[in-house]
Amino acid sequence: MKFLFLICAMIFVSCSQFETASRYRKNFTYCNKGEYTGLDTVINIKGVYLTTTISESYNNYYKAYRMDTLYDAIIFWADGTAGSIAGMAPNLYQSYFDKIIRKGRDNYFYKKSSWGNYRIAGDTIKVQYLYVPLFLSLNDSWSGVENCFRISKKNTLESLPMMSKALDRYYKDTPEAKENRKNAKKEIYTFVPVERIPPPNCWLKKKKWFWCNKEDWKEYKKRRK
Repeated sequence: MKFLFLICAMIFVSCSQFETASRYRKNFTYCNKGEYTGLDTVINIKGVYLTTTISESYNNYYKAYRMDTLYDAIIFWADGTAGSIAGMAPNLYQSYFDKIIRKGRDNYFYKKSSWGNYRIAGDTIKVQYLYVPLFLSLNDSWSGVENCFRISKKNTLESLPMMSKALDRYYKDTPEAKENRKNAKKEIYTFVPVERIPPPNCWLKKKKWFWCNKEDWKEYKKRRK
């Protein structure tokens, strides 16, 4: 009986991973070009962009650090990669990144954070993220989203909720959803410099479909060996 249960569980997880991946890949159109984007000539990117607003679900995490202010963070790399990463007080980022750099490619950071690519359109940065959980469960599942940020200053970004959308191919953009985005609060993200940041060796880069050019994917795999 235990063996049968294990087989059923493996089939369920395999099918779930295939289905959840396919839900977002079709609309994940910002492939990585494997080239320099020039974003660092427009805004500062050697660090993170922080906002002091975050969802209630993070409350317990920050209570552990005895913080009164809650944070959310975005990081950009010059090769077109972007990440929506763990929020924390500004002075904690260097030690956090140093631990990631020391541990290398197997760090939890590369497997669990939301990762994707960005495009620059005038004064707007458009980012498509994919998030895959380490373990599939009712409380932790795949998700995909496109978020947009207006460059207001070299060190400041403003979220644009009206331009955001889900990447799920089953998602229906209803009038209610549009109204919610219209009424959503615009968040201000302020740049926090960090001297040493880890390379963007995220889980997505192992996937051929993440890249615009198959040769860039092959070259990345060679460098990672």
